[in-house]
Amino acid sequence: MSYPSPNVNRPAPGWHPDRNAPGMERWWDGVRWTEHCRPIRRPQVQAARAQPVASPVPASGSIFNHERDVAAGKNSPAAWGLVMGVASIVLGFIPASITLFGPYLGAGAMLHGMYGYQRAKASGAGMGMAIAAIVLGGIGSLGIIYLVWLLNDLWW
Repeated sequence: MSYPSPNVNRPAPGWHPDRNAPGMERWWDGVRWTEHCRPIRRPQVQAARAQPVASPVPASGSIFNHERDVAAGKNSPAAWGLVMGVASIVLGFIPASITLFGPYLGAGAMLHGMYGYQRAKASGAGMGMAIAAIVLGGIGSLGIIYLVWLLNDLWW
């Protein structure tokens, strides 16, 4: 086995791959190679553990997690109320869907808007969305009045 010249940077003492015996390691004492050899030890690969799947519902049991919303500067109830309010207007004034969607989405929008309004007063986030949800939900709920008027006009 060849030894490095004194002018070359030497490896640190320890086990190193043996160039003359593939799959083996030889001990370098810092000055010379010794007669001590051993098979190369492969690091043991641990079996991958299954990671728990994150639930869309936080551990608190609610999609309206107030602490998470405040930390992110959001107001989830107000945002959902706004979506429901727009949907109640769009679907509420279509005569075929009036009894199924409009009034119920409008009421849901107003409830979410009121909840979002209370949150906005506490955190300052989403006040405009909450007010818009209440207004749009009210307009969407007027679909029931339209339905009564339409049915009254047809029956009388």
